[in-house]
Amino acid sequence: MTSKLNLLSLDKYDMEAVVAPAMLSLILIIPSVEVFIDFALVKDVFREIPSTVLAVVAMLIVFVVWRNIVRIVSKSIFEPIMFGRNSERLPTTLFLLKENSDGDNLLVEKVREKIKADFGITLKSVTTECQNPLQASSCIASAVKLVKKSVQNNNPEMYKRRNIRYGFWRNMIGGCLISFGVNIVLMVIAYLNSYSVYLELTCLLCALALGIFSYICCNKAAKDYANELFETYLTL
Repeated sequence: MTSKLNLLSLDKYDMEAVVAPAMLSLILIIPSVEVFIDFALVKDVFREIPSTVLAVVAMLIVFVVWRNIVRIVSKSIFEPIMFGRNSERLPTTLFLLKENSDGDNLLVEKVREKIKADFGITLKSVTTECQNPLQASSCIASAVKLVKKSVQNNNPEMYKRRNIRYGFWRNMIGGCLISFGVNIVLMVIAYLNSYSVYLELTCLLCALALGIFSYICCNKAAKDYANELFETYLTL
């Protein structure tokens, strides 16, 4: 029984970076299904306590499934599209590339030297980066995993705070993309059945606007995450 409860337990990351985006993106769909709901039937169902319990359980199951879909789409589909399959476009990777003109060269050199001293990993030279950028990015991505682990162990609060902020916006984008697609389907169904598509169109545009805003915020959160991660790593 205890193990089952542990499976249902949610930590701070789950609540703020997964559940919150899932709830917000689900809200973008609820008004669209209004036209398909028989409210008289719903009212009758909620008059009986057993039926109410079943309805609440059903809604909870739907939300849990939705939350997991949002997380999977965001992590496994959207993030690789945005930052590359091998994380080659993640700010944590770009930060350590010698060809990256956006970084602080002195800071980059210090981080690369510390990575070599701590983990015995020599990051690729400028020549190698130019000749085989994927190999260089892959090497950096492997080193960054060790850096993250080191920072997480020594400064868990900073790591969790930045991870939650980035995770929220990444999952928000995934949720908005799903909501956008669902609203398109609902709008087509409503149109084919001669229903008004005003609510579906409004929710679709809201999902699109929120998705674009989340994309901008996700980029900024990823860059802030990279900067603070390496600045913190140098203090360890």
